[in-house]
Amino acid sequence: MNSKSKIFVYADSLSCVECDMKFEEWKLKIRELKIRNIDTKIFFLLNSNYYQIVKQIMDRELFDIPIFFESDKYFIKANNLPLNIKRSTLVLDNDNKIVLIGDPLYSDNMWELYKKTISGSE
Repeated sequence: MNSKSKIFVYADSLSCVECDMKFEEWKLKIRELKIRNIDTKIFFLLNSNYYQIVKQIMDRELFDIPIFFESDKYFIKANNLPLNIKRSTLVLDNDNKIVLIGDPLYSDNMWELYKKTISGSE
């Protein structure tokens, strides 16, 4: 299946990786998307040098979504975002243009909007 949209999660984790990434909550969201047959790719970008810690957490949490690392806030700088941004979640369209910004982990309304946007019903 070709996904028409993508969820992109950026986190700047200089303190508590587990707190910032929220793997358990993402596993629930991903499971819901699969149950509803909503096809989307999910990408995580972590601004951190804690590779081993992240790997241990992922293994323990059975989290198998790929995480990409950077250490110089290149994503933030390349996209002219505020340097102090701690976390950002975006929906990108097929052309990688941002169509939705907001954190679906903290808002049920935002999660509903994510599902509608990703499934093409919005």
